[in-house]
Amino acid sequence: MTLGAAYGEQHLYTRLRARALAVISELLPPGTPCALVDFPHHANVGDSAIWLGEQALLRRAGVPVAYACDLNSFSEQDLLDRLPTGTILIHGGGNLGDLCPHHQDFRERIIRTFPHHRIIQLPQSIHFGDRANLIRARSVLGAHRWT
Repeated sequence: MTLGAAYGEQHLYTRLRARALAVISELLPPGTPCALVDFPHHANVGDSAIWLGEQALLRRAGVPVAYACDLNSFSEQDLLDRLPTGTILIHGGGNLGDLCPHHQDFRERIIRTFPHHRIIQLPQSIHFGDRANLIRARSVLGAHRWT
């Protein structure tokens, strides 16, 4: 690797980090607690790296995570107790759609269960192979009051 390539990569990293920080800071001012749901409790280490990046970004932005869970540890009551109002962030990655139905079902459950919380889906790859699943997801997401 040349010094120029290393500098270019570092410069890109710095710009992307600054952009992500600017976006999250606009959505969640420092000190504003949030929930971060859908911890990747599975073997895909890429998803674990994304989770760590999400946490690092929130720490850098001064946004405390009041509640976090995976699919199995989720408790509606615990989330409400720790975050009666506010923003729920859904972990990013590559599971929006019908390739990973349990994650999509969880996402739709969160959206239906918390109509008065702002919900932000962190960056995701999207794939729907079945049009009926796309129509259902569109209906659930479109019905949320923050849409």
